[in-house]
Amino acid sequence: MVTDESSKKLLEQALGVRFENNISYQEGTMMRKTVVLMVKDL
Repeated sequence: MVTDESSKKLLEQALGVRFENNISYQEGTMMRKTVVLMVKDL
């Protein structure tokens, strides 16, 4: 879930997901540590 457009764009690019009405659904679980590393790599 995102609350602003800049976060939405960043997460779409970093995680390879798409948001619909500010919510993205994905199979499985993503650990916070993994997400942080993916965002830092941008």
